[in-house]
Amino acid sequence: MLSKTWFIENNKRKLMKGTYTSSNQEPINEYIASLICERLGINHVDYKIDIYNNKIVSVCDNCINSDEEIIGAYDVFMSRKKSNNESNYRQYVNILKEMGLNDIEKNLSDMYLIH
Repeated sequence: MLSKTWFIENNKRKLMKGTYTSSNQEPINEYIASLICERLGINHVDYKIDIYNNKIVSVCDNCINSDEEIIGAYDVFMSRKKSNNESNYRQYVNILKEMGLNDIEKNLSDMYLIH
């Protein structure tokens, strides 16, 4: 939902995100969430606040390597048919575990705590 653009600064790829509300709170929220995660020792993307074209934006370093890509949770969830005896959460966790992601339940718990 947020406007995004990649740019290079000091030979590092960075992501800049804007806002979609008149309050401009999304970049500030990402920055504050980043500070909270840092304080709690939760794995996170480190966001900073900046001004671009007279608008507040959040900026972070590229968080993936050249051999990785970001796949949305919906796409992961829909990658296999759901069984009737499995909750949506359990299906999602099981798919991620099958993909080799460890500590997924702890990481999701951390994300829910911050959300």
